[in-house]
Amino acid sequence: ACHPEQYDKLLSSKVASMVQLVTGAVAAGSSSASEPQTTELPAIEVFESARTNFRMRASFQIWREGAGLHYVMFNRGDSRTPHEVRTYPMGSPRLS
Repeated sequence: ACHPEQYDKLLSSKVASMVQLVTGAVAAGSSSASEPQTTELPAIEVFESARTNFRMRASFQIWREGAGLHYVMFNRGDSRTPHEVRTYPMGSPRLS
């Protein structure tokens, strides 16, 4: 799902996870029983993406339900449960 209103919160969470992951990997790679070292990481640079209209590819299907037709997408690994798509804010305007 695309939640542009939560972008800042989701980005901060992703950055925090990456910092923790990299810090742990650096600490594990530089620890030595005879010579413990501390490695200071450079400042992290974050390059924000557009909040909406950033996807240039998508896989939709037409789903018939009763007399109606709907655009649907499926979660990865589950081709049996369709999710109706009424809006697609992450998609490029060219997809609309």
